[in-house]
Amino acid sequence: AVVSTQSTGIGTILHCQNFWKWICVPLFVYFMEKLANVNIVKRTMYKRRFRIINYKVLPSNVIELHISKPPTFTFHSGSYAFLTIPHITEYEKHPFTISSSSEDKEKITFHIKMKRG
Repeated sequence: AVVSTQSTGIGTILHCQNFWKWICVPLFVYFMEKLANVNIVKRTMYKRRFRIINYKVLPSNVIELHISKPPTFTFHSGSYAFLTIPHITEYEKHPFTISSSSEDKEKITFHIKMKRG
């Protein structure tokens, strides 16, 4: 009978002598990025409260969202904003392109495609 002394899987990786050299830097970068995102969201979440003025569901599962525009908020064509919806998740934000004219003084418009998941 032939007995194999090789093992495969996570045990092999964890028992490797140089494993720590390859995992420390990526894990450090990952956790620092997550920590920075949480701190940025916490710092800005309550300072600039935007009010939803109106929304409607358009064909092809697109939501047209109008939110109030603070007087100091400026943007140009092609700009995007990170939106956080506290009722869904407090610490997750997603970038959306601003689809309204920069000359509109009262509201900011976004067109958001709904997706499952």
